[in-house]
Amino acid sequence: MGQNALENLLPNIASMKASGDSLSQTVQGLIDVAGTTPLADERRSRDRFPIPYTFRLTPIDRNGNLLMDDTTTVVGKDLSLTGIGFSHDHDLNCTRAIISLNHPKVGRFAVEAEIVWTRPTPIGLFESGCRLIRTLDGHTMRPKG
Repeated sequence: MGQNALENLLPNIASMKASGDSLSQTVQGLIDVAGTTPLADERRSRDRFPIPYTFRLTPIDRNGNLLMDDTTTVVGKDLSLTGIGFSHDHDLNCTRAIISLNHPKVGRFAVEAEIVWTRPTPIGLFESGCRLIRTLDGHTMRPKG
């Protein structure tokens, strides 16, 4: 999703309303389109699915404003109905963000997320895990096939 499109879609997160779709339906739609199978990990209460897409992460400040100049690209690792994991090349300085995807075969996906943990990897990258809070207006998934 380009910066202008994101700015038009999300002018001020504090004033946004959740989409009519439930968060779990939205996330399940992305899982279905990705066509992946669950990862084997007994620690989790929900199935996690590999999510092989690059997403845009736009931080949200404490007042609910989008920090458009700090938007960065993250690489999806796994997705469940309640969370998403991803890799990125620098430490994140926020606790909330918009995670969005605009892919010609998948469609548009935009959620608000709380960053629960971040850790460095041995190769100099970072990994983060987020709790999904809600979907945002402007979300449309393409039908599979």
